Amino acid sequence: MLTGTACIGVLHQPPDRRTNVTDNNNHVESILAIHSDLDELDVAIQLGDYNQSNLVWSTAQNTFPVLDVQQSYLPASTSILLDGFSLNGLTQINPIANHNSRILDLVLVNDNIKSESSVFNATEPLIDLDLNHPALEITIQLKLPTVYEDVADLHSLDFHRADYTTLCETISAIDWRALGTATCVDDAVDYFNEQVNQAILDCVPLRRPVPKPPWSNSRLCQLKRARSKALRSYCRSRCPFLKRVFTQASNSYRLYKRFLYKRYMIRTQSNLRRNPKQFWSFVNSKRKGNGLPVEMYLKDKSASTLQGKCNLFVEHFKTAFNGSVASQSQIIAALHDTPRNTVELSCFEISTHLVKAAIDKLKQSSSIGPDGIPACVLKKMR
Repeated sequence: MLTGTACIGVLHQPPDRRTNVTDNNNHVESILAIHSDLDELDVAIQLGDYNQSNLVWSTAQNTFPVLDVQQSYLPASTSILLDGFSLNGLTQINPIANHNSRILDLVLVNDNIKSESSVFNATEPLIDLDLNHPALEITIQLKLPTVYEDVADLHSLDFHRADYTTLCETISAIDWRALGTATCVDDAVDYFNEQVNQAILDCVPLRRPVPKPPWSNSRLCQLKRARSKALRSYCRSRCPFLKRVFTQASNSYRLYKRFLYKRYMIRTQSNLRRNPKQFWSFVNSKRKGNGLPVEMYLKDKSASTLQGKCNLFVEHFKTAFNGSVASQSQIIAALHDTPRNTVELSCFEISTHLVKAAIDKLKQSSSIGPDGIPACVLKKMR
C-alpha cells in the first residue's frame, strides 16, 4: 500500500536555452536536491516542455519510449539532462509525438509508479490545441490509504425534526436515583450526559444529506453518470465514435450545470436579506479549506476519526500548560493580598427556579455544546 507523498515538478525550457549547459546543470542539481529528501514510498513526477527536438524516441505498443541513440543528436547540454534523469531514477513515459513527429514534452516518473502510469492524447483539452505540444492525459493508478468515515454522532442529528414527546418520555423513564450514589460531582455529570445523549440518539433523526453542489438536482446527477459512463467506454477502446459520444454527453452535462449554477446565483442574491444563511453557506463553500483533513498526524501518531483527531489536539496543547499542583504555601502566598470573605462558597443553593430562569435566557439553538445537549432540547424539557 502506497502511503508516501507526491512530489510534482513542472518546467518550461525555451528553445534558445535548451543547449545552455549551466541551466541544465542547475536543473539537474535542483531535482537531485529535492529527490534526496524523498522517502522510499514517495512519488516523483517531472513534467516539462524541454524543447529537445534533437532527441528521437522509439515508441512501440505497450512499452515505454526508448531513446534512439543512433538517430538522436546528443550535445553536452542534452547529455547532462539525460544523465540527471537517470541518476534520479526518472523514466520518460510520454509516447505522444507532435505534428513534426517529435516529442518535446517529457513526462518523467520514478520507479514507484512507472508500471502504473500511462499517457494518452487528451480526451477533452482544457485550452486550444498547439500543434507543437499536443494536449496530454496522464493516468496514474495509486493504491491510496484507506479513508475512514466517522460514524454518525450528535453533530449529524436534525433537532428540527425530533420527536420531543418520545424524548420527554424516554428521559422521564431513566432511573435518576443513580445520581445520588455518585462518588463525586464529575461522576454524576458523566452519568447525566450519557443518559441524555443516548435518549437524544434514539429520538432525533439524522439530517438529510445536502446535495453537493447545492444547485444540483437529479437530472444533473443523471447527466454526470452518463458522462462518466461514456468516458470509461472511450478510455477502454479509444474508438473515435465513442469519443464523439463522450463529447456530446460532456457538453450536455456542462451546459445544464452552467444553467443550474446561474439560476442558483440569482436566487442567492435575491434572497440575501431574507435568507443570509444561504449566502454565507455559498461563500464558505468557495473557500479553499473545508473542515479537517481525512487523516491527521502528530509526530509518529495518526488519526482518522473525530475522536482520534481531538485526542491529537489535546496531546498537542497539553505541552503549553504546566500540570504541576501548587503547594499550600504557594496558595497562601497568592491569597495574601486578597480581602477576606470576598467569595464565600462554603454554602450555596441552586433551586429549580434558578435553573428554569437560566434555561429561559438561552437562545433557541440546535447547535450542541461540549456536553452534546443543544439549547433547544433543554428548553423543550424544562
